[in-house]
Amino acid sequence: MKIIASILLLAFVCLAGCQSSPLPKDLHERPGGGWLVLERKFCTPLEARMIDAAERAMPARQQVHEAMQTATYKIVGAVPEEQFWYYSQCERLLLPYCLSRSAVDYYVRQARQDKDQPKLLYMATASYWPVFRLSDSYLYWLEGNVLVQPSGREDPPDDQEYSDVYVVQMLLRGRLSWTAERKILIMKSRVVVLDKTGKVLAVYGDGGDRNTLTMVE
Repeated sequence: MKIIASILLLAFVCLAGCQSSPLPKDLHERPGGGWLVLERKFCTPLEARMIDAAERAMPARQQVHEAMQTATYKIVGAVPEEQFWYYSQCERLLLPYCLSRSAVDYYVRQARQDKDQPKLLYMATASYWPVFRLSDSYLYWLEGNVLVQPSGREDPPDDQEYSDVYVVQMLLRGRLSWTAERKILIMKSRVVVLDKTGKVLAVYGDGGDRNTLTMVE
């Protein structure tokens, strides 16, 4: 299974030859002596729009509130009235309930402000699938990742089949400062299934502690 995951990951990276869009520009920077890489890969304007739609998709406010109640690290202060992307706070650093555009922008700012060799990778790709199940996503099989359940990768509990769809696969991995002397590792993924008009049919990976891998150093 690791071989399959490696092949799919290679295919994901090889999409680098596919070009431009109205999306935010890719980033390759070295803030604080570390590295910051953001790449959005697509081959057509339609696929670019699918990534845009997937990054703008927001969870219901009530779902985020429920995750906040059981979070290991609690939010300090009031939360916004509108929909929001975070459910937890480790010292000064917010933790993501979902990989929305706002979440990605937030971690880019944090990496740029981090003076102690921050590391941040964000990748998103869009592709057309005649038939798609969650278990077809390389992200589901990626070691250490949490898309649906914290352990076990035999059969996803919701492996619904979708036909004639676009699928956006998103992954964020980072190592950022959460205090002056300590780091936190973050890993978050999202798989969004859309029809040809850009309507969101399903979102996998959103969630609180159960769906967000964090490790404090």
